[in-house]
Amino acid sequence: MAYRRARGRNRRYGKSNGMLVISFIGLSLLVISIIIEYLFEILMFFVCIGAILILYKFTKEVYSYNRLSNQLEVIQHIEEIDNMSGYEFEQFLAPLFKMMGYTATVTKGSGDFGADLIIKKGQKKCVVQAKCYSSKIGPAAVQEVVAAMPIYKAKDAIVVTNSFFTPAAQRLARANKVKLIDRTELTNMIYRYNKEK
Repeated sequence: MAYRRARGRNRRYGKSNGMLVISFIGLSLLVISIIIEYLFEILMFFVCIGAILILYKFTKEVYSYNRLSNQLEVIQHIEEIDNMSGYEFEQFLAPLFKMMGYTATVTKGSGDFGADLIIKKGQKKCVVQAKCYSSKIGPAAVQEVVAAMPIYKAKDAIVVTNSFFTPAAQRLARANKVKLIDRTELTNMIYRYNKEK
């Protein structure tokens, strides 16, 4: 008798477990069918979100560039540049070099290997290191831009600052044929830009 009762319980448990498995499989298939049915809509949703984020970033960069380009037209004194951030100074320089006949591209910032801008005129490519500092610029800036030349396959290099260069930086620049644009020359560039505009 005890054996028969045990067999009966095992059968009931087996049926119960079987029903759970069948229910789980059925529920899984239902979820999968719903996902498949709305997969395109879900993918399109995430694609739209990604496109909106990319468009926002692009619009922000264009607005920043245009704002700084327009700002350049009204700057009359070099002192107005002294409060710029490094990024703003780089964006500020691009239209100045364009005025000089170059195409100018600001690099991505981090991981730029010592080049803040890449300027080109014809086949001639030049790397530019931009330094918006209150103190004098030492030889490290020259070393950085010289190191960037082979990475960007540039023939020339420039370091431009709103300040001045130390004698050591000037000696190193002469030895490596790096052009230095200091506060005085930058002021003249801004003056010529505003005059031509």
